[in-house]
Amino acid sequence: MVIRRPVITAVWWCLLFALFIPIWSFPYFPSSDGPSHLFNAYVFVNYEHVPVFQKVYSLHVPTAGNLAGHGLAILFMKAGLPWDVCEKLLVTICIAALALAFYYAVSAIRTVPPLASFLIFPFLYNWPLQMGFWSFSLGVPFLFVCAGLVLRNHGRWRARPLIWLFLVAGGAYICHPIAWAVCALTVAIMAVGTEGRQLFHGPERGKAFVQIVLPVAVFVPFAIPNALFAEQNALVEWQHFTSIRTFLWPLYTDTPLHLFAADSRPARALFLVLVLASIGNFARKIRKRNLQTADVLLPPFLILLGLGLVSPGRIGEGTFIAVRLLLFGYLLWALWLVMTLPRRAVPVAASIAVLFTAWLVVARLPAWRAANRSLTEIVALGRSVPANAFVCQLDFLPQTETVRPLDHVIDLLPAKNIVDVRDYEAGRYAFWTRFRPGYFLDENYIRVSSQRDFEGALNRFEQRTGKHIDFLVLTEMTKPPDATLRSVLPARWKEYQLVRAAPPAVAIYRYAQ
Repeated sequence: MVIRRPVITAVWWCLLFALFIPIWSFPYFPSSDGPSHLFNAYVFVNYEHVPVFQKVYSLHVPTAGNLAGHGLAILFMKAGLPWDVCEKLLVTICIAALALAFYYAVSAIRTVPPLASFLIFPFLYNWPLQMGFWSFSLGVPFLFVCAGLVLRNHGRWRARPLIWLFLVAGGAYICHPIAWAVCALTVAIMAVGTEGRQLFHGPERGKAFVQIVLPVAVFVPFAIPNALFAEQNALVEWQHFTSIRTFLWPLYTDTPLHLFAADSRPARALFLVLVLASIGNFARKIRKRNLQTADVLLPPFLILLGLGLVSPGRIGEGTFIAVRLLLFGYLLWALWLVMTLPRRAVPVAASIAVLFTAWLVVARLPAWRAANRSLTEIVALGRSVPANAFVCQLDFLPQTETVRPLDHVIDLLPAKNIVDVRDYEAGRYAFWTRFRPGYFLDENYIRVSSQRDFEGALNRFEQRTGKHIDFLVLTEMTKPPDATLRSVLPARWKEYQLVRAAPPAVAIYRYAQ
């Protein structure tokens, strides 16, 4: 039985809209960094009207980095959209753009069945998206657009497709440096893969060289602002591996899809299915000597997976480099696999992809519900915090969780004209707001632990600014609130009085001295 293309397209759209339901049916999208992005967009929009913002922050637009996500959030807020709607709208755009870009790439080769486009669904809710990396997530779809353009125009690049590729390169640049770099790398590898053999044939050598250089050259203009941005982010911190198991663990556990503790099983199962299907597909190709145009995707996805495994843990202010590169590798892996499978195997692959998507969503819903309960609590408790207050959040969430929805939850407080003294964005160069000297709680203080001295950081902040921190917000405590506060403020905990608590997730204390 042959399913007509309009039916396939209708089912594809229905499944895509079904994935929007969890986003819009819950009060909040439980991301880790989303609240901080929302808060800083709010600061940028209201800067001229709020004296405390002018005192504590300065504004600047980075030469590269998180441009698109913050720009859209600022635009939405200026249009009057509530902050929770802004984040949901951004997440919806990221998911829809990734799905449509994959559809575009798949349709670059006419012999690939339209059912191949279903293989993107398990990857739409990915780790960077759930973390709230808006600009990066907006940049991810450009990888598929680049791949689609190369597959359509390799060997015959003309002005019009080059202009489109230039616009795509610009779009990736304004989203995130890693998105731009991965797109440039992928285009270069694919261009060499499609035209490389012609370099060894005299009559065609010059033409082949030009056809390789042209698509790569359109990325060069954006290298300059990225280089200026990189100059401010020269620090490189490498990961340390103690065994082969820890080295390969991010790959096996399908890190780009492992959002919460509950979805580890389907994420690992999907990785094993991809491996087995790829081995079988590659063995078939070798046996039949059946190389296809889409096989130029094989080298870049393998290189990206390899780079993800050996990447630095940090480059300047950029973190989570490995999982970002692994996500790109997984996405190209899925594209290569579905474009090179035998036609009769594509419906099976599409069915498996839909089943895995349903499994992943069902596994994650309890975590979404629990996170929304906590987010609702913090918003309700936050009504006791007045405007112009200086606030600090201490998060005691166990490090075993992959995504931490309460990491920056303090920035969802209803009293928006506040100062979050641990606002990680305003302590960096890669975002649109910057702390004025002295107002960042501590340049070297990131997370509460037994090895870090919060009380010392608090004392230094008060000496620098002459300002007390008005409210402390404790989240994800493992002990009662008073015992938790005493553990981090052994000499000064009596200076703060409990305002309200919502056990076990949240407690708010007020400075009372």
